[in-house]
Amino acid sequence: MPRKTKADEKVLERARKRVDAWYGYYSTNNKLFREDIKFCYGNDGAQWDDDQKKEYSDLGKPVFSFNMLPKYVNNIIGEYELNTPDFKVSPTLDTPNEPDKIKLVTGMLRHISLKSRNDIVYQTALSNALVGGYGSFRIVVAPESTYSFNMQILYKAIQDPTQCGWDTAARELDKNDGSVCFIITKLTHDEYKVKYPGTPIPEDFSDYNSSNVSWGDEKMITVCDYYEKKYFDVKIYQLSDGQSEGRVVQESDLEEVLALNPQLKVIDETKRQDYVIKYYRLSADRVLEKSKWDGKKLPIIFQPGILKYIDGKESTISFIRYVKDAQRSYNWARSQNLFQLGTATYAPWIASETNVEGHEEQWNQAYKQKSVLVFKESPSGKEPRRTSPIPADPGLMAEMERSFFDIQNVQGRYEASAGAQGNELSGRAIESRQRPSNMSVMPFFNNATKAIGSGAIAVLDLIPHVYDTERRMVLTNPDGSPKDVTINAEGGSKNSIDGTYDAEVSVGASFEMQQRESVETLLKLGQAEPQLLSLGLDILVENLDIKGQARLLERVKEGPMKNVISQEKGEKPQMSPQQQQMMQQQQLMMQRMTAEIKETLASAQQKQSDSQATLMDAETDRFKVMHNAGVETKKIQAEEQRTQVEAGKVSLALQKELLDELTPKEGKS
Repeated sequence: MPRKTKADEKVLERARKRVDAWYGYYSTNNKLFREDIKFCYGNDGAQWDDDQKKEYSDLGKPVFSFNMLPKYVNNIIGEYELNTPDFKVSPTLDTPNEPDKIKLVTGMLRHISLKSRNDIVYQTALSNALVGGYGSFRIVVAPESTYSFNMQILYKAIQDPTQCGWDTAARELDKNDGSVCFIITKLTHDEYKVKYPGTPIPEDFSDYNSSNVSWGDEKMITVCDYYEKKYFDVKIYQLSDGQSEGRVVQESDLEEVLALNPQLKVIDETKRQDYVIKYYRLSADRVLEKSKWDGKKLPIIFQPGILKYIDGKESTISFIRYVKDAQRSYNWARSQNLFQLGTATYAPWIASETNVEGHEEQWNQAYKQKSVLVFKESPSGKEPRRTSPIPADPGLMAEMERSFFDIQNVQGRYEASAGAQGNELSGRAIESRQRPSNMSVMPFFNNATKAIGSGAIAVLDLIPHVYDTERRMVLTNPDGSPKDVTINAEGGSKNSIDGTYDAEVSVGASFEMQQRESVETLLKLGQAEPQLLSLGLDILVENLDIKGQARLLERVKEGPMKNVISQEKGEKPQMSPQQQQMMQQQQLMMQRMTAEIKETLASAQQKQSDSQATLMDAETDRFKVMHNAGVETKKIQAEEQRTQVEAGKVSLALQKELLDELTPKEGKS
C-alpha cells in the first residue's frame, strides 16, 4: 500500500488544482466535443432536439434521420490513410552527423511505429479531431514482455481526448510548451482494489470533488497519470583556449574539465533554467506510483482540428460543427415529405356527430378500414362523404435539395470527392474537381502531420534512455521489410544509441500506393516504347503485389534481365556461343557502318569546302560588278551635272537677248 508523505500531499494538491483548472478552462470545448460526437454517431434520434421529437411524436409524425456525415468523415480518413508519414531524422547540434547512426535510429523509429499499430493511433486522433474538434495520443514506456527486463517505447491511441488535459498556459500546437499533462481513467471500486490491493478508498470524496472534476463516488474512483515539469536553476560557463571559443559546461563539470584541459579559461558565465519531468499515478488522496520520465518532451500529444482564440479562450472547431443545421434541415424536410406521402392516400371524411355516434373508434381509424364503414343516419338525412386527398407539398422537395447542397457547401466537400460518378473522363479532370474539396480538409491534415512530428520527436528523445543496453532489435526498412541488428554492442560504436535527434515528418503516398503507381507508369511507358519495358521488367515485377512474386522476380533476374543486371554491377555478361557470334557480327556491322559514316562525313566536308570556295569567287565577282557599276554611276552623274551647267548658260544668254530687245535704244522714242 502506498504510504502518504508530505511531499506527496503537495503533489496531490498541485495536481488537483491543475486538473480542475484545465476542466474549467476547456469545459465549452469538451461539451461541444461530446455533442458533435453524439450528433455524428449517436442513435435514437440524436440529430433531433428533445422538444421537437416530442412534438412530432404527439402528432403521430415519424422522426427520421438520414445521416450523411459519417460518409464524409470516413472518406476523409480514407484519403489520409492512402498516405503514410515518413520520418526524416537529423542530429541536433550536440550530436555528430553519422549516417549509419541516423539510419539506425530512423529504422528504430519506424519499427516502434509499426509495432504500435500507428495507423490505428493516427486514425483515432484524426477521427476525433474531425468530428469532435480535437484528438490526442500518448507515448508510453512498458516492458517488452511479462518476463523481460527490457523496456520498449510504444504509441497508444486515446479514444476519448476529453479525459486528457494540459497546462492552460500552453500555446504551442502540441502543448509541449506547457508544464503539465495528464490523462484520467475511471475504475470501479472492485477494479481499484484488484489493481492496488490494500489501498483504502476514501469514504467521502466531497473534500476532493469540485464542480469541474469528480475524483470519485460510491461506485467509481478516478485514477490520473500526471506528468509535471520540475524546474531548477543551472549555472553554465563558456570556455576559451585563446584561439577558439564556444565550449559550454555546467557548474558540476567545470572543475573536471579545467583539470583535464589547463589551457581553457572561463570567459563568461550565466544562470539558466532547466527541468526534469516527473511522473505520478495518483488517486484522490494518495500517490500510487511515481518515477522520473526520461524524456524532455511531454508524452501526451494534443492534435486540434481547427484552433482559434475567441475572447482570449481557446476554441477547437470540428469539421462537422457548422454543418449540423443543414443536416437537421434535411432530416426535417425528409420526415415531413415522407409523412405527407404516407397520408396522401388518406382522404378525410366529413360527417355529422350523429353519423359517427357509437362508432367513433371505427371512424377514427377509417384509413385502416378495408370493409364496410357503419354510420348512423342523422335527422337531416346527411351521410358521411369523402374529400379529396391532401397533396404532398412541392416546397418540401425544394427544401430537401437545398439542404442537401447546404451540407456539401458548408463542408466544402462535394460528391466527386466522396466517390460519386461525375462527367470527368480523365484523371487530371477528376483531380481538378477534387482539389477544392481536398483544400477544405487541409487544416486538419496539416495539424495531424504536425502532431505526428511532435510524437516522433518525443520518441527520439526517449530512445537513448530506453534502449541503453546491448540487445537484439528488429528495424523496419522504408518498404516495411524487417532487419535484425544488435545495438549497443560492447566495443562497437556503429550501432550505439546515443545523442539527441530531431525529426521532420513528410506525408506522401503509402508504399502500396507507390507500388501501384510504379506498375501503372511502367505499363504506360511500355505501350509507348516496348524496349523501355524490357529494360525495366525486374522493376515492374518487384512492384507487383501478387502471390509468387518472389519466385517470378528470381526467374526474371536469372532470365531476360540477367545481362542488364550484370552490366549494372560492372560484370561481363555471360553469353552463349550463338550470342557471342551474333555480338561479333553486330560489332563488325557497327565497324563497317562507322567507316561508311566517316567516309560520308569526309566527302561532305570536301563538298562543303568546294562550295565555300565557289561562294567566295562569286562574292568577289559581285564586289567587282558593284565597283564597276559605281564608277559608271559617278560618270553619268558628272555628265548630268555638266549638261545642267550648259543648259543654265544657254538659258542666261536667251534671257539677256530678250532683255536687250525689250530695252529702248538711245535716240528713239
